[in-house]
Amino acid sequence: VAQSANYFLTIYDTSEALRLCLESIGNASGSNMVAYLASPNRTTRKSWPKDSVIFWANEKLKDQSEILSKIEKMSLQLNNARKERLLKGEHLFLDTDPNNRGLYDKVKRDSFKGNVLLIPVIMESFLSGVLCFVSSDCNRQWDEGEISIFEALASTLSNVFRRKVSEDELLKLSAAVNQSSSVVFITDRFGNIEYVNSKFSQVTLYSPEEVIGKNPR
Repeated sequence: VAQSANYFLTIYDTSEALRLCLESIGNASGSNMVAYLASPNRTTRKSWPKDSVIFWANEKLKDQSEILSKIEKMSLQLNNARKERLLKGEHLFLDTDPNNRGLYDKVKRDSFKGNVLLIPVIMESFLSGVLCFVSSDCNRQWDEGEISIFEALASTLSNVFRRKVSEDELLKLSAAVNQSSSVVFITDRFGNIEYVNSKFSQVTLYSPEEVIGKNPR
């Protein structure tokens, strides 16, 4: 998990950082495929990255079309009942149908079994997305240690996405202020100028370099 968090600190492209993160956790857990399925509701998702699906698969799943087909089916079969359970923080242990019709829930007595494990990534009150772990072993037994690691990863992703959303909002605000038709300048508590917008320079004929750090009083 620490290595996964480091990817987001050192790689600017969040999608690539997440892919490397999934590869790392997939190799460590012995999964054949790990995917991040973003919530399809983009108006309330408030998540990052913008890609709806990012995945990693090992050499046992060489057929790209097979991988994409599995991901598509998993995405479509996250019905409202399952989403509600995920939003409550529940993990879903599922099995792929032997006739390839999709996924079905495991009975409670096999609560830690299932070749598909879903871990929710929650931001505030929204289901931002789902971490999906797939094993070729239909009798896969997930132990509590693995699940704790996956939960920690989901928490890390939630924090990273929240930070990214905040950064995006700040960038939008900065662009709006800079393009404003009004003169805007920001000072620290001592009155020293920290920021001026384009209109300030147009009206006063002072460049930002000339005034930042100066006190207008």
